[in-house]
Amino acid sequence: MSGTWTRDRVFTIEEAAGIIGVPSSTVREWLAKAGNLISAKSGARRFMSATDIFIAAVARHLIATGYATTTAVEIAFSLHGGSSADVATIEHDDIVVARAGGGDVSSAALSKMGALADIADESDAFIILAYQFAAKVLAETNTLRSNSHA
Repeated sequence: MSGTWTRDRVFTIEEAAGIIGVPSSTVREWLAKAGNLISAKSGARRFMSATDIFIAAVARHLIATGYATTTAVEIAFSLHGGSSADVATIEHDDIVVARAGGGDVSSAALSKMGALADIADESDAFIILAYQFAAKVLAETNTLRSNSHA
């Protein structure tokens, strides 16, 4: 996977919400709390890149397990390279390991599938298959880009 288009902020909040699988009002709520990390404002509208959408998709799952919105976005953002993040660089064995029930930024880590044996005894840990989200986001944003953002 490669391409610089994955960092271009051209996707509307509505498009992002459709890919993430949440209402646009939910994405707006997240952006109100941590929007400077994963969006850019142009006039009165906010836009997201494919990479931003990927980070929000990972954050969505952290939020669902008890993480505060701001913490979840910060975790997803920092685990995937911060301002140099690019969804196109996620590898097939990348996973996010986090503590169930929430926590702070130190309660989650980016790891590899091969490390699963090391966390098998930790009953409070859960796994997010980062590559699965990356592949979905890349496919759907590339389709949108080809159809209307070219």
